[in-house]
Parts: sequence; C-alpha cells; structure tokens
Amino acid sequence: MAIRCMRRVVPEGSLVDGPTKEELRSAPEEFWTLEFKNPTRRSVVARGAASGDGRGGGDDDRANEDEVKGTYTCDEDEVGEFLASSATRFHRAAQSYVVAGDAFDAGDFNVKICRVETSSGQYVGTILDLSYRATNDARTASAALREFAAHATSTANAAAESDDDLGDFVLKDLRESCPLRAYRAPAGDLQCAISYVDAVRALL
Repeated sequence: MAIRCMRRVVPEGSLVDGPTKEELRSAPEEFWTLEFKNPTRRSVVARGAASGDGRGGGDDDRANEDEVKGTYTCDEDEVGEFLASSATRFHRAAQSYVVAGDAFDAGDFNVKICRVETSSGQYVGTILDLSYRATNDARTASAALREFAAHATSTANAAAESDDDLGDFVLKDLRESCPLRAYRAPAGDLQCAISYVDAVRALL
C-alpha cells in the first residue's frame, strides 16, 4: 500500500484570502490517505482537530475535535467527498511511504511482515502485523500475541543485516484509536488502514 501524510499549513496570501473560522474548525491537523493494491481501493484516517483560531484550545472546540478525529472511511464516495471538502483545503503532503511485504497463516495466527520505506526508498522500519483468530477473549489473545511476537521479533533480529534492521515488538491495542463501529466489525480495510497509520506514526 501507499500511505501519504497530509498536514495543515498556513497558505500563502493567508492575510488576503485565508481560511475562514469555519474551515479552521473543520480542518484536522493532519490526515492520512492510504491506497491499497490488488485490488486498488482507498481509505482516509483523520487525526487531530484545530481550534477556531488555529492555535488549539477552547471548550467550544472539543465537540468538533471528537467529530474530526472520527473521520475514518473506506467508502470510495466518502473518501472522494472528504478529499474535495474545504476541511482539506490547506493541507500539503508532508511525507509519503510505501508499505510492502508478505502475509501467511501460522496455525491460529495470520501474520503480515511489511517493510516501510519513504517514497525515495529510505528504510523506515518493519511492521509485524499479527491477528489471533482462535479466541474472542482479549486476555488470552493478548498473551498469545505477546509470546508469538517475541519469538518472531527475536528471529527477525537474528537475521538482521544491520543495526537499522533491528526492532522491538510493541503491542498496540487498536481500540485506542479505532472507532467502535469499525472495531466491532470483522477485520477489513478500515481496521487495517487505522492500524497501519498508527504503526507508521510509531516508527517515526
């Protein structure tokens, strides 16, 4: 997949034709676009709302902040509408990444190992994505994931060709950043988009 981080910037000529307060209130500080391959489809993950004056703070902005932070979609029409909206008018590409690798099943686990590079080919890190499908009990799954990931990380580090390839396993609970409507649904593009955005952010 290709991931692009879009961050809000102060536009040139803003003193003449700058953003309105309403546009600032509806604009996230950053959002991420993801384009999956084979087949091609898109997702959007928005992060962090601005305040009315663009500097943060203010009780009146909290409700709007929750609303903007909830901008997650894989629906093609909604993706197009979001990218064409005034909320994204003053965003510029901050960085682009390419995430590619292999996926396989290992018993009750589905494993994805992905190399993350910038658009210029610079190595950023490796994402080890694990799904444990044998139980719905979070405590049992967490223990199994930690044990499996520890072995997988140890194996990967033993095969590393340089210090840059070494890494530590970090267990990320998707519920911290994934809206309930997506978390309660079967794993799909939206959950994958959110988890990979979180993973890339953690690598930076």
